[in-house]
Amino acid sequence: MTLCCNCDIVTMMKTSESGIVAELKRAIAESGRTRLALAKAAGLPYAVVHMFVAGKRGLSLDSAAALCDVLGLELRRVRRKRKDG
Repeated sequence: MTLCCNCDIVTMMKTSESGIVAELKRAIAESGRTRLALAKAAGLPYAVVHMFVAGKRGLSLDSAAALCDVLGLELRRVRRKRKDG
Protein backbone atom coordinates (compact mmCIF):
# COMPACT_ATOMS: atom_id res chain seq x y z
CA MET A 1 0.00 0.00 0.00
CA THR A 2 1.22 3.51 -0.76
CA LEU A 3 0.23 6.59 1.18
CA CYS A 4 0.73 9.77 -0.78
CA CYS A 5 1.34 13.15 0.75
CA ASN A 6 0.93 16.49 -0.91
CA CYS A 7 4.23 18.36 -1.12
CA ASP A 8 2.68 21.27 0.85
CA ILE A 9 2.02 19.18 3.96
CA VAL A 10 4.53 19.66 6.76
CA THR A 11 2.61 17.90 9.53
CA MET A 12 -0.50 15.80 9.71
CA MET A 13 -2.69 17.91 11.92
CA LYS A 14 -5.05 16.33 14.41
CA THR A 15 -7.90 18.52 13.19
CA SER A 16 -7.67 17.06 9.70
CA GLU A 17 -8.67 13.44 9.23
CA SER A 18 -7.09 13.42 5.80
CA GLY A 19 -6.77 10.30 3.74
CA ILE A 20 -3.23 9.84 5.04
CA VAL A 21 -4.26 10.08 8.67
CA ALA A 22 -7.20 7.72 8.21
CA GLU A 23 -5.11 5.19 6.27
CA LEU A 24 -2.33 5.25 8.84
CA LYS A 25 -4.75 4.81 11.74
CA ARG A 26 -6.43 1.92 9.90
CA ALA A 27 -3.07 0.26 9.23
CA ILE A 28 -2.15 0.61 12.91
CA ALA A 29 -5.44 -0.97 13.98
CA GLU A 30 -5.17 -3.79 11.44
CA SER A 31 -1.53 -4.54 12.30
CA GLY A 32 -2.51 -6.50 15.40
CA ARG A 33 0.43 -4.91 17.22
CA THR A 34 0.16 -2.88 20.38
CA ARG A 35 0.85 0.83 20.32
CA LEU A 36 3.85 0.19 22.55
CA ALA A 37 5.26 -2.43 20.16
CA LEU A 38 4.76 -0.10 17.17
CA ALA A 39 6.35 2.81 19.00
CA LYS A 40 9.39 0.76 19.95
CA ALA A 41 9.80 -0.66 16.44
CA ALA A 42 9.51 2.83 14.93
CA GLY A 43 11.86 4.39 17.48
CA LEU A 44 9.15 6.74 18.71
CA PRO A 45 7.94 7.56 22.21
CA TYR A 46 4.82 5.62 23.16
CA ALA A 47 2.99 8.90 23.86
CA VAL A 48 3.42 10.02 20.24
CA VAL A 49 1.76 6.88 18.86
CA HIS A 50 -0.90 6.73 21.57
CA MET A 51 -1.94 10.37 21.22
CA PHE A 52 -2.00 10.14 17.41
CA VAL A 53 -4.26 7.08 17.44
CA ALA A 54 -6.45 8.74 20.08
CA GLY A 55 -6.83 11.80 17.84
CA LYS A 56 -5.19 14.15 20.34
CA ARG A 57 -2.20 15.15 18.21
CA GLY A 58 -0.82 15.01 14.71
CA LEU A 59 2.43 13.48 13.52
CA SER A 60 5.49 15.03 12.00
CA LEU A 61 6.37 13.63 8.60
CA ASP A 62 9.42 11.97 10.16
CA SER A 63 7.23 10.17 12.71
CA ALA A 64 4.71 9.21 10.04
CA ALA A 65 7.50 7.85 7.85
CA ALA A 66 8.89 5.79 10.75
CA LEU A 67 5.47 4.28 11.42
CA CYS A 68 4.91 3.61 7.73
CA ASP A 69 8.23 1.81 7.55
CA VAL A 70 7.27 -0.46 10.45
CA LEU A 71 3.82 -1.09 8.97
CA GLY A 72 5.16 -1.88 5.51
CA LEU A 73 3.68 1.26 3.97
CA GLU A 74 5.27 3.82 1.69
CA LEU A 75 4.94 7.52 2.35
CA ARG A 76 6.02 9.46 -0.69
CA ARG A 77 5.93 12.96 -2.04
CA VAL A 78 3.50 13.57 -4.88
CA ARG A 79 3.27 16.94 -6.58
CA ARG A 80 -0.22 18.05 -7.30
CA LYS A 81 -1.13 19.87 -10.45
CA ARG A 82 -1.59 23.57 -9.95
CA LYS A 83 -4.80 25.18 -11.03
CA ASP A 84 -4.39 28.39 -12.97
CA GLY A 85 -5.94 31.15 -10.96
